[in-house]
Amino acid sequence: MVRRTPRSKKAKEEEKNESEDVNMDGETSENESSDEDIQAPELMVTSRSRRDGAGAKMQVLIQSANMEDDFYKDAYGGAFNEDDQDDVFQSPVHSDDDIVDSDFDKSEEDDDPASDGEGKEGGPRRSKRVKGREENDDRKKKWVIARMGGACVAANVVDEKIHERMLREAEETERINVESLKKYEEFELEKRKKREKVTMSKKLVGPRIIEKDSQEGKVVIVPTMKIFECARRGEGLVCAVTGRPARYRDPVSGLPYSSKLAFKVIRDKYYKYLATVRNGEDVNEFLSSIE
Repeated sequence: MVRRTPRSKKAKEEEKNESEDVNMDGETSENESSDEDIQAPELMVTSRSRRDGAGAKMQVLIQSANMEDDFYKDAYGGAFNEDDQDDVFQSPVHSDDDIVDSDFDKSEEDDDPASDGEGKEGGPRRSKRVKGREENDDRKKKWVIARMGGACVAANVVDEKIHERMLREAEETERINVESLKKYEEFELEKRKKREKVTMSKKLVGPRIIEKDSQEGKVVIVPTMKIFECARRGEGLVCAVTGRPARYRDPVSGLPYSSKLAFKVIRDKYYKYLATVRNGEDVNEFLSSIE
């Protein structure tokens, strides 16, 4: 019988690693061969031709942005220049940090003796913060003083003749405005008077029942009412000849009549009556004219 010698652990691990390397090499070779077999798809971005107006809108946007920047740099003497404002108001790194009062530091150091070392290191750091804040305040003060020292309004460069002409025009406009204001006030006054007249006409005029409160109680005062007689119905005219209701009246004799025949009868009777009375000249002339 052949007796096998036992192998050590190191030999077994080396053989295992070699087998894994061989497997990995085989897998990588298989993957590479499969990748070579699969062709990459052709992209339309790389294959198509470039458009004629490609990038035109982007160029227009860039030009408009540059024009806006130039306008804000030149407008109002460069007051909108952001770079200058940033340089003036540049704040230090620790300018916004809170500064701790010395009273709080003392109380903390007394309570905790182990914090002495940290307090010594924090001292120069707080001094740097205070220094940075002071420098920032100085810059702001200098900038404000420089702005206050400059002329806020441009100097008056108008000629004397032009100035006098402008003053005369101002006086004329003032006179016109005063006249128009007076006319407007008169117009408003007339409107108010008309409104007052309308309200006065709407008020109740005449006797009214009035109620008054007194110690005895409520008293009602009723005014005396005027009593008017009823209108009587007019009596109808009666014909002097026929006795029927008459619609007409003879202007000479004053007698009412109802028909044409009755009118003739009344006139004949009247003429006969005048013939018996011939004492007046007027009557004689009238009878002679009829005959």
